[in-house]
This record gives sequence, C-alpha cells and structure tokens, in this order.
Amino acid sequence: MSTRASRRSSLRLTGLARSTCLELPTGSSEKSPLISTYLSKIPASNSTKQRWKSLTSSKLQRRLENINIWVANKTEGKITELLPPNSVNQSTPLVLVNAIYFKGNWDSQFSKHQTQERPFKVSKNEQKPLQMMFKKSTFNMTYVGEIFTKILVLPYVGKELNMIIMLPDEYVDLETVEKQLTYEKFVEWIRPDMMDEEEVEVCLPRFQTG
Repeated sequence: MSTRASRRSSLRLTGLARSTCLELPTGSSEKSPLISTYLSKIPASNSTKQRWKSLTSSKLQRRLENINIWVANKTEGKITELLPPNSVNQSTPLVLVNAIYFKGNWDSQFSKHQTQERPFKVSKNEQKPLQMMFKKSTFNMTYVGEIFTKILVLPYVGKELNMIIMLPDEYVDLETVEKQLTYEKFVEWIRPDMMDEEEVEVCLPRFQTG
C-alpha cells in the first residue's frame, strides 16, 4: 500500500460511532528511531490512537516481554504473545509493532436462536460441523466476474465500518482468488456504486471480534 493510500485508510478510521472501539497502537525500539516524516503521516485523534514507546531493556528476552506486555495492555489482553520466544535475535535492527484491536456490534444482529450446527466446507473435499450463525436480511453485495466471487458487506453499528466477505463460486479455488487480490483491485470491487441491495441468507461460523 502506498503512503498516500495508507494515510487515506487511516483517516477513514476517525470519527467512529461511540459503540465501536478501534485501537491502532504502534511502537518501535529505541535502537532504530523512526524519522519524523514517517511519524507525520500518521494522524492522531481520540478514536485512532497511535502512541510511540521506547523499549530500553538491554536484554533481548526482556525486550520481547516488554513488547508483549505493551501489546496486551493496548488490546485489553486480547493479544498476549505477539512475539513468541526466539522470534527475533541480537541482529534484529528494528521491531515495529502494529496491533489492531477492534470491538463492534453488528448493525443487523444475528439471532442466537438461529445459531445451530451446520456443515462448513473447509475445502472441496472436506466439511466440518460448526456452530453457524444465520441471518436473512437485505445487504449490499456484488459479483466480481473477474474472480468469479460474490462480495458481501456486513455493516457494524453506525455503518462506518464493515466486514467484507468474499465467497468464490463453488468450482473456484481460494488460492486462485488470493493470487489476483491486490489492494487496488479490492478498493475498486467494493466501491458503493458497484454494490446492489439484495435480500440474502447469510450463514457464517460463530465467532467473536475484540
């Protein structure tokens, strides 16, 4: 992603609904300080918080512990071991940490009473029984013929952030889609004018964010 595109993406994260929590903490080691021109590209606001912290411990293991503690604190304990033991060594010149923590509510809630065990296709030849959420409602979606894939937009409360779900046609291998997926193409595919409102039945594995 270019610096300009990255900055635009960061700016879009400001002014979120109060019911949505998004943290983008970033940190680097003191050994390799980042230049001011890079820092100036990162906007700061009450909703998007970037704070820089120097890690000054002389021992490598202690540095790893400091990083993991910092990330755990910033993500309210959701990410506790971003860097496992031996993931960096004495020759590592820079550790730039970027942890994303998000918590939000669906704009259109999935009913707990409609969650039940259903088969989930892991691959063409394998299925597993999972607890699946179900919702029949009207959502924005589109079909990208270039990759034979449906794209569904599931908004969170306030409709400022969305979950984007891509579902390839049954005969299309996921790896084929991944090879053609770029940031520029993705932004083009999910443009509002590319979407149509359709009533669909959405069935997803039960999960939690945040």
